[in-house]
Amino acid sequence: MEIIKTLALEYLFPFPLCVEMLLLGIGILWFSKWQRLGKCLVSAGTFGLILISTYPFPAALLGPLESSYSPLLTGPDFERKTNGVEYVVILAAGGVYNPSLPPTSQHYDSQLIRAVEGLRLYRKLPAVKMVVSGGGQGPMSEVEMTANLLVALGVDREDILLDWASGNTAEQVEHIQGIVKDEKFILVTSAAHIPRTMDLFEHQRLSPLPAPTQHLLQHTEIPLSRMFSPTAENLRRSRTALYEILAHLKDRLAGNL
Repeated sequence: MEIIKTLALEYLFPFPLCVEMLLLGIGILWFSKWQRLGKCLVSAGTFGLILISTYPFPAALLGPLESSYSPLLTGPDFERKTNGVEYVVILAAGGVYNPSLPPTSQHYDSQLIRAVEGLRLYRKLPAVKMVVSGGGQGPMSEVEMTANLLVALGVDREDILLDWASGNTAEQVEHIQGIVKDEKFILVTSAAHIPRTMDLFEHQRLSPLPAPTQHLLQHTEIPLSRMFSPTAENLRRSRTALYEILAHLKDRLAGNL
């Protein structure tokens, strides 16, 4: 299953697929007589790249995902919302262990931002425990890396509980349920990821307090000059949104929702 997932991400997602069409089309134009097919492939690849790398396309997909749940901000309602919270759960998102680098450089952006958001809430709620959930393989697992980062940033190691065994989000939900039991907890993950994660928790009859972070649509207004300018950031937004949409469909087909 992981091999299929990796191949799909590497070769069948929009960006690599568009590049593949361009390369195939150019090859056909140069080395075959099928000129019409080559032109169609080059045109489709070019149009696809423009579509997924300009703001309107990823914004249309990401907007509904990232606006599903409001951030957990401090303010008049913060104490009421967090009253009775026993745990802050952080869903780890991967990194690369390299002891020659500081802890902050060993994490992917998603994992680093989630850890920092969890730390912010931990400092506002000093009586809570932190739960880090994720994969447990490699020279140092992503959960252990995240725990080390939190300790380096001032969290008491005794306040951190680790879920080592999860391989995907659905498994994380099952294992977290075994840790938090019936206690109230905060769920920290990326804004695009949290709708699917909340659905998975609710399917298990759990109701975490959502704390979305790493919002990729941060601007309230985009100048027209930037709206249709292709950027790498928009490619990333498109990939994130499509991944979550397809993962949600996969979880539904698998009976996890």
